[in-house]
Amino acid sequence: MQFDFVMCARGLAALLALLLLAGSVEIYAPTHAVAGEEVEVFNQVFKVVGIYESGIQLENAGAIVANSVVQAELNIGESIAMGFVFLRPGADGGKVKVAVESKYGHLQAIRTEEFTTYYDQLQYIDWFVWIVSLISVAVGGLGVLNTMLMTVSERTREIGTLRAVGWSRGRVMRLILAEGVLISSVGGVVGLLGGSLGAEVLIHWAPQGLQTQYTPLLFVEGFGVAILLGLLGALYPAWQASRLSPIEALKYE
Repeated sequence: MQFDFVMCARGLAALLALLLLAGSVEIYAPTHAVAGEEVEVFNQVFKVVGIYESGIQLENAGAIVANSVVQAELNIGESIAMGFVFLRPGADGGKVKVAVESKYGHLQAIRTEEFTTYYDQLQYIDWFVWIVSLISVAVGGLGVLNTMLMTVSERTREIGTLRAVGWSRGRVMRLILAEGVLISSVGGVVGLLGGSLGAEVLIHWAPQGLQTQYTPLLFVEGFGVAILLGLLGALYPAWQASRLSPIEALKYE
């Protein structure tokens, strides 16, 4: 039997071990995926020649195979989308870049640290996330605005009574603003808990090796946005409530 060779990431090796227990993948070794075992992928048998671990979560869920294997599977001939050049210590990266681009006009050489800013797909994903976030913020603000407008409308007589017994316009305004912030605070807490739970559920469908990361700053920013939305969304209803005439409000049916 002819073998192709593969280098497995530690995350992928762990996944193969789990799939072995579940019977979802055919592994010819008896226990778990380690160097020297054989795995069947792409209807081919690969011999694991090593296990590597990277500081990048996505790479920890992958494997390294020969170019010819991937090219044959994707039916792309001898095309290669991207390649890595490792320089010797002391080599001039700028000269290498010029040499590569002058000899191969259809290629562009970039440094590793420039990759994320150069790679258009990552920029598209970043823009998409920002657009979705802005739409969510707008919808949340409109939701608070609509809720507080309905609250003020339904409590017109109550607000008129408060004004009649001596409440100032500023005190009425602060009351409505406080209610808007309270509503958005509860929504913020529920949203943070629901988002964290949803992320944990979705991560089980992601490639092995990926993981969620939560920082205190992330929760503070999310809760801060919720408070700000509540304040802005309740601002106009609070101003409207403070402008109510006590006499007209008490006549309201």
